[in-house]
Amino acid sequence: MALVAKPGGPTSHDVVDQVRRALGLRRVGHLGTLDPFAAGLLVIVVGRATRLAQYAADWTKSYEGVIRLGRTTATDDATGPTAGASDAWQSLDRAHVEAALARFHGAYEQRPPAYSAVKVEGERAYRRARRGEPVALAARPVLVSALELVRFAPPDVAFRATVSGGTYVRGLARDVGEELGCGAHLATLVRTRVGPFRLEDGVMPERLTAGDLRERMTGTVATVGTFDGVHRGHQAVLAEIVRRARARGLASLVVTFDPHPLEVVNPAAAPRLLTLPDEKRELVTALGLDRVELVPFTPALARLAPEQFVRDVLRAQYRMQELVLGYDHGFGRGRTGDLDLVRRLAKDDGFAVDVVDAVRDDGQPISSSLIRTAVAHGDLAAAERWLGRRYSATGVVERGAGRGRTIGIPTINLAPPDPRKLLPPDGVYAVWVRLPGDGEGGRAVRYGGMMNQGPRPTFGIAARALEIHLFDFAGELYGETVTVEWVRRLRDVQTFASREALVEQLGRDAVAARAILNR
Repeated sequence: MALVAKPGGPTSHDVVDQVRRALGLRRVGHLGTLDPFAAGLLVIVVGRATRLAQYAADWTKSYEGVIRLGRTTATDDATGPTAGASDAWQSLDRAHVEAALARFHGAYEQRPPAYSAVKVEGERAYRRARRGEPVALAARPVLVSALELVRFAPPDVAFRATVSGGTYVRGLARDVGEELGCGAHLATLVRTRVGPFRLEDGVMPERLTAGDLRERMTGTVATVGTFDGVHRGHQAVLAEIVRRARARGLASLVVTFDPHPLEVVNPAAAPRLLTLPDEKRELVTALGLDRVELVPFTPALARLAPEQFVRDVLRAQYRMQELVLGYDHGFGRGRTGDLDLVRRLAKDDGFAVDVVDAVRDDGQPISSSLIRTAVAHGDLAAAERWLGRRYSATGVVERGAGRGRTIGIPTINLAPPDPRKLLPPDGVYAVWVRLPGDGEGGRAVRYGGMMNQGPRPTFGIAARALEIHLFDFAGELYGETVTVEWVRRLRDVQTFASREALVEQLGRDAVAARAILNR
């Protein structure tokens, strides 16, 4: 079962089709149609849950909407052509409207709209109405258990209503207009509740991914940790999660944290980060995981015992069926949740546990702390080997002073990096820069370049900055998000006696950088 916050526009059938395509299943339905123009809660059911439809038919439904007085339409809502108009609404006051609404509180006989799915001699009524044929439908009993005037702003009447299954709210709007003697139609409608389910618990249709739906139906194969850097050791754990989840028909899930746990429990020991939260999410998603959860790491979370974290977070919130961990993993208060404890919890609570061994380089386990040391000391080759990719940072291009253009070497300037981000030692570097969506099919493309990381002493600027000259690029990138990959350090940041001397050195830097990037 999935709760969808349907926007106005798509039909209920459109949303069902979207779920069918995401899951590759045909047995998908819903518990109560929402007209295309209406928004709100649509309860989707999959597989055996479709049997709930016969029970859900009796569930009440709650709505908020607007009745517009003075105009009737062929469809009884805002989508149909005008069928009649009257200015009699201008003489009405709030008391008249409240009295009219009160007359529909309780049971009454309602005539379904001509444009409805009610069958007439085996054919849907709306099909006949679209052909221009007269449609006369018999009234049937409905129950309005609540009908409240929320706002009177003539010709608009905002209302809240709770009605029985089978009630047409646009039919109710039409009937209120007839009672007031001015005619009316339903202008807007939002469904806020279906039986026990509420709109605030729904998700937009575009967020209903195959992984999300599999999780809702079955559960997850999960892992938990900081995953700073998403290095080769992390990648082995994540690959195992994806493999196991696909084999069991479950969703693959990573539960990670922001900020880094040490920023909360021991700030003085908190490390600079190899990957900021958005960078981590992008890297993990690219490995094929269905879902990445960035959980706020708070003092309250830090105080949870391992047993509480497994029961209240992994099991209750994320429907974990199997837990995959790295060889040295620990979680919960004081990292007391070691592998022995997790195995005992798994036996007691009925979930599976799997441990992935370390990935080693020359006998040494690859770790985030090892890579941080390499980056901090400028050993980019070792960092690349252990990460499985070049070390990088993502940032937004902001407008600079334009000095590069005045010396014939235009540059892009990145916004000051997050202070939590670990950077290599300052200097001039050969770099690759990935630009978003400029390639074939909207894929990112990359340009080589050279970057000054640090101050710009020749211009008297002490502030640290990332300023990049892209090779063979012409265009504006202000406001775009780009990713810079460090390739090799060319030299230290230097002070030059003149602009001419700086330009000469930049020319030599460009030759050296191109040679490195072309290898």
